[in-house]
Amino acid sequence: MNTTQYSGMEPGIFLPYLPSNIVGDAFAVEIPSLPYGARPIIDERNNDCVGFVEESTSKVWRIFGLSGELLRIEEAPLEPPTIDPYDLILVAPAALKFVRAGFAPMVRIATGQASDFATARITSDILSMLRSRVRGLSVQRLQFTDKTANHMANPGRFVPVHMLHLAIKYGRRVPDPQKIPGVFRYEIRMTRFVRRGDGYARVPKTLEVVVREADWTILHFMYY
Repeated sequence: MNTTQYSGMEPGIFLPYLPSNIVGDAFAVEIPSLPYGARPIIDERNNDCVGFVEESTSKVWRIFGLSGELLRIEEAPLEPPTIDPYDLILVAPAALKFVRAGFAPMVRIATGQASDFATARITSDILSMLRSRVRGLSVQRLQFTDKTANHMANPGRFVPVHMLHLAIKYGRRVPDPQKIPGVFRYEIRMTRFVRRGDGYARVPKTLEVVVREADWTILHFMYY
């Protein structure tokens, strides 16, 4: 769906700082290695998806990073759940939220004792690890043109830089639609989690990124 014109010769610039999330929604791309039913974990401090959680059995949770790597396996405690498992799970008020409506509709986020594990353990141990993993993604080498840098200030175009990085790493790579040598287009399925009251509504999207691979300059990006 690329309708933007670029010459491929635009100078690349490094962003002086990572843009903050200006839209109040969270974004997550679909990593091929993630298990079916894995749920995004949204850090409500900055409205970022910081990882994924899967209840592999009724008493075991598996925590994944944004790149789909398995980071932790935890057992749920034996106490009965204190949270309705059919609701969104809010852990440490205004800090973290598991999203029920993830990539596999109708699969609930938690059942039984696993809900209690979420409230007891996620903030004290795992959240800081997930935040650190997001900061450690290799986004430093990405450059932008003046035009694509300005998109970061446009609520209708903004995408977190680490999502662009993941699109390039895991998306489908095809030749540039304008046939510019050394330029390639990457496409990946993405979900935008739009705030609805105290929860989020899942909105499927496709993210496309056009990159000059000689210096990893992003010439174009958009989602639709």
